[in-house]
This record gives sequence, structure tokens and C-alpha cells, in this order.
Amino acid sequence: MNSGQIQIEEIIKALQQLGGEAQAKEIKDKVTQNRGGIPQHYKTRHTFRETIQRIIEDYCPQSANYRYKAIFQRIRRGRYKLMRNTFPFNYEPKN
Repeated sequence: MNSGQIQIEEIIKALQQLGGEAQAKEIKDKVTQNRGGIPQHYKTRHTFRETIQRIIEDYCPQSANYRYKAIFQRIRRGRYKLMRNTFPFNYEPKN
């Protein structure tokens, strides 16, 4: 089981495995599956899943929480897709 912090690459990989577009719940489930479960340092399942959601929103320009380069596009409530040309990307906050 991967017990470190959730990385953006894990979310991108999960979305790629889901065909590039999926419901947030499906993305969270796939990240959890790829990790082999929820790491112990997360107090609850909810906390783990909310962390994934926050990261998605950090990289989604349709979100009020958008802070970094656009990687995800919200298609409609709770549904996201990978934007084209997401690589290479950096972690610098947007201006």
C-alpha cells in the first residue's frame, strides 16, 4: 500500500485508466484501488477522498479553488476529464 501523500500523477493515472473522463467518485475509487486502500494516516475514508477532490479542484479552472496549471476540466457537476496537453506540467501557482 502506498502510504505517502496523494500526488497529482496518481489522479492523472486514475483518470487515464478510466478513459480520460469520469465521475469524481470513480476517480476517487480508482486512486484508492491503485494505492491498495486508504493509508492509515488519513483519519477517515472521507478525509482521504476529500483530499483527492481538493487536488482535482486545485488543477481545474472551473473550480473556485483553482490554483495551478489547468489539467482537469469539469464537464458538469462531479464529472471531470483530462485536458489536452497536460504534460509537461509544473506545480507553480497560477498568476
